[in-house]
Amino acid sequence: MVTIVLYMVLVAIVWGIYPLIIRSVGVSGVTGALILTVSSLIPIAMAAIYNRVVMPGMLVTLKIAMAGIIMGVSLVIFFKIVSSPLMDISASIPIINALVILVAAIGGVCLFGEAVTASKILGICLLILGIFLLH
Repeated sequence: MVTIVLYMVLVAIVWGIYPLIIRSVGVSGVTGALILTVSSLIPIAMAAIYNRVVMPGMLVTLKIAMAGIIMGVSLVIFFKIVSSPLMDISASIPIINALVILVAAIGGVCLFGEAVTASKILGICLLILGIFLLH
């Protein structure tokens, strides 16, 4: 469990840093998404080789590819948002992250039958409040 928590902290730190780099260089949209995606293949390929990855079946591969296409579209939009001077990055990134959490929480309940608890409902209400306060 400690390892998972450390991984979550590492992901949070890295995902918090890379939008700041994006904003500082001023590259937006398709160009930024392309550079980010191609360069991210380096550590992914290294991890795949190290872990001797075996490809899943065709149906699973197609579903993952569909998710990749969705992620690619969102990366292009994300670059437009992060590189735009129309909104502070200190507001736009937390709002995006809060909305991702909302989608994941609702999806977990609707698609995977996860329990709806009082703490989850409170957390979602606080996220929604946070979005309004940041905007």
